[in-house]
Amino acid sequence: MQVYPSYSNDQLFELLKCSDEGAFAEIFARYDSRIYAFILKMVKDQSIASDVTQEVFIRIWTKRNLLQEVRNMEAYIFTIATNLTLNQLKKRLRERQIRDELQMQWRHNKASNADNLLLLHDCESLVATIVEQLPPNKNVFIALAGKKD
Repeated sequence: MQVYPSYSNDQLFELLKCSDEGAFAEIFARYDSRIYAFILKMVKDQSIASDVTQEVFIRIWTKRNLLQEVRNMEAYIFTIATNLTLNQLKKRLRERQIRDELQMQWRHNKASNADNLLLLHDCESLVATIVEQLPPNKNVFIALAGKKD
């Protein structure tokens, strides 16, 4: 049985390159809280920091076949954390911009609807005034035409 806690980071990294799950678990144990704190400083949201931290370790495991080119495990882990965090911040910015745009459109539509209602009321008043000025026999036809079944 291997004793992973006694291994150096470099030894764990070499084992991870060979898909050693125990080495991965030890790397997770060593870096999880540090990565979480690092991400939390940037996103200032515990839930998002937790999600991004999980994504960091998922990425490390799923990309382990590419680790042959990596020389510094810690730098690699923090680079992944930085990139995923920046992606998350960009996503939040886009969502905020979309929400702001939708709110602006809603306000504009609400104002346009109010303007349209005022215009409709003015038109109805104008039509009523014109109908009242018509001779009585024409007035009846207009009144009947305006009734709904």
